[in-house]
Amino acid sequence: MGWLSLLITGFIFYKFYQKIWIYSRVTIVVILILVYFLPGIIMLIMSSMAFSMAMNHSSVLLSILPSLISILVFIAFLAFVIFVLPKAVLKQRRMKIDAIYNEDERANELVKLYFEYDRKLIGNIAINAIKGIFNRGKVAGGKVAGEVAQGTFNTAGTISGMTGLPGSGLIKSAMGGMGNLANKGIQTVASTANATMNTANAALNNSNTASNTKYKTIDRGVSDEELDEVLKDRMTKLDLLQNGINSLQLDETQISEVPPVCLADYYFDKSNKNLFIAKGNDSIIRTSCYLANCLYFTKEQLSICQYTFDISNGINYQGENTKEYFWQDITDFSSESGGSMQNGQKSIVIKTSGSIYQCAYIETPEIERSIKGMATYYRELKKKLVK
Repeated sequence: MGWLSLLITGFIFYKFYQKIWIYSRVTIVVILILVYFLPGIIMLIMSSMAFSMAMNHSSVLLSILPSLISILVFIAFLAFVIFVLPKAVLKQRRMKIDAIYNEDERANELVKLYFEYDRKLIGNIAINAIKGIFNRGKVAGGKVAGEVAQGTFNTAGTISGMTGLPGSGLIKSAMGGMGNLANKGIQTVASTANATMNTANAALNNSNTASNTKYKTIDRGVSDEELDEVLKDRMTKLDLLQNGINSLQLDETQISEVPPVCLADYYFDKSNKNLFIAKGNDSIIRTSCYLANCLYFTKEQLSICQYTFDISNGINYQGENTKEYFWQDITDFSSESGGSMQNGQKSIVIKTSGSIYQCAYIETPEIERSIKGMATYYRELKKKLVK
């Protein structure tokens, strides 16, 4: 009963991992151990009581009562673990984060919480936990698990034999027989279960994008809009425009005609296998890579300073990259919607004879005005260059 309930629970966890992602690895293992022993313990206690009563009252109901109660308690326990407890744990986590006084630290913790689901992928954790209990190697794992099950049944039979209740000796014998069957059964299915678990594990690892974007109703503890606002505030505090001026060694008088602009958005890098991809409740795809592109217009050239942030585990600065385009080399400067961008959002497209530079941005009235001003400035410069 125990190993069967464990397999059933593992399958349920795999199907509902988007509900219980908040649990830690240790918690998952503890829960799996509980469900391994819970049905057997309940059935043992109820069997002793029912057998004692049935000796004096022949009743079919009494004979099946232990099984019914075990099943009901098992279902109630799983429902509590899957649907009720995770919300309470997540709420408690959020309260602790909101209580952090330092704004930067609180922002980091909020971003961590948003992508924590993607870091854990509870399906992998549940599968690994079951593998850890059932399998310590291909064949040895089945042997260990089988012996554990046999020992559990034998111990339960011994305890029941000590109760002194009518029929306790029969229960002890029955438990011993069930232990032998469990041992053989687990050893037989262990290799098959191991192969199945490995296949499921590989499928999860190879379909990271699909598994992360499939569920768009996950309660992450941080709303999509809140994450956007946290990142926007952090970019403002970092004063990226001024940092870009220093990195590009520009004179502020050179960029006085058109104010520089910073365009920031989530970046979908298909070549990055470690990229987290989360489809929010607003159907917008957010990733664990955040790019900020600072554009500066001078009379001779367009200068760009690009900043990269890894937000999979907080807001972590990864580095900067600078580009410079002379006006005579640029064949097109424009903004477009859709295209190759993952959310169909607007982006700046800079084309030269040998390259295309594109950066997406979150649209705001202020940014739109800046981009229109840049486009106008570019057209006027091109007319002068043609003449």
